[in-house]
Parts: sequence; C-alpha cells; structure tokens
Amino acid sequence: MTHTKKIPMQNLKHRGFTMIETLVSLVIISIGVLGFALLQIESLKATKTATERSKAIHFATDMLERIRANKNAIASYATANIDGPGTSALTQCADPLTTPTVTAATTTLNTCTGAEMAAFEIRQWRTSIEDPIFGFGVNRGEAGIQVTGTGPWTVVVSIRWLEKSDTQNYVLTTAIN
Repeated sequence: MTHTKKIPMQNLKHRGFTMIETLVSLVIISIGVLGFALLQIESLKATKTATERSKAIHFATDMLERIRANKNAIASYATANIDGPGTSALTQCADPLTTPTVTAATTTLNTCTGAEMAAFEIRQWRTSIEDPIFGFGVNRGEAGIQVTGTGPWTVVVSIRWLEKSDTQNYVLTTAIN
C-alpha cells in the first residue's frame, strides 16, 4: 500500500504571485518611473531658464561696465531703445583716450569720440544678445538702455527674451557719478 501525502488546500493558495498582484506592482512601478521622467523634464526646463537668466545678467552687467568706462559720453547710451538696433558705421573702435601706434605692418584702428564709442558698443552688445548663429545670445533677445539725470545719472539696462510663449525680463538699475 502506498501512502501519498495530501497537501491541504489552504497551503496551495499562498504559493507564488497571482496575475493581479503582478499587474498591480507593475502599475505602481510604472507610475514611479513616469514621475521620475517628469521630474527630469522639469529639471531640464529649470536649467534652460537659469541659463537664459545668467546670460541676461552677464549682458546687462557688461553694458553697465562699458557705460562706466565711457562716462563722458553717458548721454549717448540713452538712445538705445529696447526695440531698435544700435547703429554705428564703424566696425572697430580704438579707445579714444589712447592713440594706437601705426606702422606699415599693423592695421589702423578708428579712433572714436565718446559718442561714437557708445554707438559702436551698443551695436556690438546688441549683436551679441541677438546672436542666432552661435547661440551665445538669449532666445529672441531684445535690449534697451535708459539714462536719466545729469550727474549722478540713473542707468537702467533692460534685457527681454522669450521662453516658450512667455516673455522674461531682467532689469539692472544703478547710479553712476
């Protein structure tokens, strides 16, 4: 006579995973992975915003330092409205306070007045901000300068750019004696 051992039914119910348990765990894991992916996308957007803002801060402080260096022609910078390009026929400007040494082997730089230097710098600055070729500028960037007063002057440098469908602004205001 052979004896077979019978396994009680309640022990069979607790063996392994059921299909429903497996599907529920897959749904929970999928939601977690999806949340992580969305977090990465938001992180990339924040990085882009921070990059554009850093560029705007750089360009604004750059122009402010140029204005401080050319204080004698500070009123010439007031002509740079936010919606118009800087105009200058000059392609190069030498420092108006120094005279370059000219020899047959060197290229002559144009010695500019303070106002010409301001126009040149505005053109150069705007070209950098609006740079679509190398990507150094801000996205669809526009810039402007307002100068008020007669000494001390109040100088407001504004930079505007587009992020998705939202316009961002950075405004730097300072007094120059």
